[in-house]
Amino acid sequence: NMIKVLSTNITSPLGLTTEENYLSLKEGKTALSVYNDWRGIPYSFTASLFSSEQEECLLMEGFTRYESIVIHSIKEALSHTNIDIHSEKTALILSTTKANVEELSASEDSDGNYAKPGTSAKKISNFLGLTTEPIVVCNACISGVTAQVLADRLINNGTYNNIIVCGADSQSPFVV
Repeated sequence: NMIKVLSTNITSPLGLTTEENYLSLKEGKTALSVYNDWRGIPYSFTASLFSSEQEECLLMEGFTRYESIVIHSIKEALSHTNIDIHSEKTALILSTTKANVEELSASEDSDGNYAKPGTSAKKISNFLGLTTEPIVVCNACISGVTAQVLADRLINNGTYNNIIVCGADSQSPFVV
């Protein structure tokens, strides 16, 4: 058996949906720009970063930038399906390399946690209304493939009927 993709979404500086990203690429657009003194980085670098307008559209109160982007992308993908996200047979796998790395220096929350990938996954899962414990796959650059293989295995062994796999990272001074 193989996994079946029911829906996808891409949230990037080229667009907040897969369709917007596709149309931007088809038109030959790029989101690459040179940044000087971005968030205190003392040298120039080239990257594809969300515009302030995009960030304003994506940011959700009570959530980090990373968590907000993940929630937006998952909600957009789910809007094209009819899966029951409240089912005990539906799970979330969050695939990431760095997650909220920019938040790690922040003070602890009321539960003694920093902005760890597992903490973010739980917040995202709770917000979306999933009833199962989220799974985090954080294996550097291979995280996305690992998450898909894990989803395939968990569906094929009958643990879950549906798995939302979301791969996301957020640009930060640490990453640069």
